[in-house]
Amino acid sequence: MFAQKISVLTIAFMMTVSMAYTASAAVSPADDQSVNAACAADAATSGCSGQQASHGLVKCMQTYRKANSSFAFSTGCKAAMIKRDADRKASK
Repeated sequence: MFAQKISVLTIAFMMTVSMAYTASAAVSPADDQSVNAACAADAATSGCSGQQASHGLVKCMQTYRKANSSFAFSTGCKAAMIKRDADRKASK
């Protein structure tokens, strides 16, 4: 009986923590769409055009930038990524 109470409490705690983390780390779909649109040319240049902002686009472009020193993000793409990061931090 005691072990059963502990496991129920453990599960309840884990669910609470995971829901809080998921809610705080959320990024609005509008921010993702903004990054996708603003970074479309950069994504094509870096070979990442098949990626989406919420599914690895930024990481793909950053990897390309590290390997190609002449590549630089466009002003609009940088601004969209900065806004997305700021909104993510503000929601925490």
